[in-house]
Amino acid sequence: FTKPKISRQQSFYKTLIQATLVHPMDNSNNYKILDDVDTIDISCLLADDASEENMLKKKEVAKLILKACSRDQDGLGFFKIVNHNFTHERLEELLDRASEFFHLNNETKYLISPYNPENPYNNKYRGYFPAKINGKEGLDIGNPNFTREDQENSEKNEFHEANQWIDEKDDNLVEEENNNRLKPGFRIFIEKYYTDMIVLAKAILRGFALALEIEEYFFEDILDDNLLSTLRFNYYPSSKHFNNTNSEDGLIKNDNLIGNDGEVLSCEQHKDGCLITILYQPMIGGLQVKQKNGEWIEIKPEEDAFIVNTGICLERFSNGGVVAVDHRVRNQDIERISVPFFVEPNGNTIISSITNSPYAPSEKLYEDTKYNDYLIENNKRFSEYNNRDKL
Repeated sequence: FTKPKISRQQSFYKTLIQATLVHPMDNSNNYKILDDVDTIDISCLLADDASEENMLKKKEVAKLILKACSRDQDGLGFFKIVNHNFTHERLEELLDRASEFFHLNNETKYLISPYNPENPYNNKYRGYFPAKINGKEGLDIGNPNFTREDQENSEKNEFHEANQWIDEKDDNLVEEENNNRLKPGFRIFIEKYYTDMIVLAKAILRGFALALEIEEYFFEDILDDNLLSTLRFNYYPSSKHFNNTNSEDGLIKNDNLIGNDGEVLSCEQHKDGCLITILYQPMIGGLQVKQKNGEWIEIKPEEDAFIVNTGICLERFSNGGVVAVDHRVRNQDIERISVPFFVEPNGNTIISSITNSPYAPSEKLYEDTKYNDYLIENNKRFSEYNNRDKL
């Protein structure tokens, strides 16, 4: 992987770190902040090593995954991973690329929005989501294999949407024509990140399979060339640009952005619908997880670690052996970016609960369903897919 050469000033990551020193994270509600969430070295899951010694290491990692995500073991449903083959420099550039996109003018970003009635792609799921929906901006990137021809073929899956891209700067254009274009290499960088995340996701899911004591490659075939995984960039503006009312920014009033404990949120309480989520966020807190007793606890960030959590789809596959947990993001007076990768299978996958794991009931808790049908119903829970009439 060769990084595109770009010139830039101080990185967005370093700017955020400096901001946290000037404005320390507010915790006026005295949430418990967990700095001892399981951090798992997953290098053995990624290694091309079929030795007995490495298998023993993988089984030890699997035990930690089960401890973190099993209902029987009172798992939190979240854990951190390190030694994942993504360098600090690459993650820092990821934030820079995202920041560059979100700081384009709104008119340019709106060109690739599903909310734009003049968008020729007629997308529903891939593209730019404005802050008017729920107070944060988003950019959803799907499977790079899907083309415009796929999208126009009515016999194809409705989720086979082609990605939309903002034009990049071109040395052959005059300076004025390069305004509101992205630095060269944006698309190449993002598509490479997406495909490498699939490699990482497969490794983590091998760990889950071993944890459940089923065949190690159980999930491999459903993550094929037609998988529906989503790479999302979330941009949370500082609180002076974000509130829960109809403001000058035109934000839609959303009661979900006030927690049941009165906390102002920048992402509502929810469970992820996918298999697993692999989250990168810089060293700014705010991610909170709901415990069985109803209390919220906060996960302390760790530099260069990804945070992994179980989604409803994996809970169904595992027949409740591992569980999806409610979580949310607490609003803070600082702009921030987070980058979740939602690992989703081929849309034709049948989610059929296993009954051969010692960590799950022997009778099915869930009815079989095609992932495509499940996804259509699951998306109804999220405002970014259901507020088009409010713009």
